[in-house]
Amino acid sequence: MNKVIVCPPTYNEKNKIKSVIERFLASPVYQKVDYLIVDDASSDGTSAVIQSYASRGVRTIRHPERRGVGGAIKTAMTNA
Repeated sequence: MNKVIVCPPTYNEKNKIKSVIERFLASPVYQKVDYLIVDDASSDGTSAVIQSYASRGVRTIRHPERRGVGGAIKTAMTNA
């Protein structure tokens, strides 16, 4: 069976990303999928919030510079 990977791109979502991650971790699909968040060079601390969930299986990749939504999706697919 193929594994499902959820890969939301983010940019400066520090105030919203915690609730998104918490909802995902509380969902019944949490144990069945991988969660990879691509941070598109946020400058507001989004990466730190995401990285605080690493022990719960949430992975993150941070772009050093903006690549846009398409670039974030390409990064996610390459690293899925």
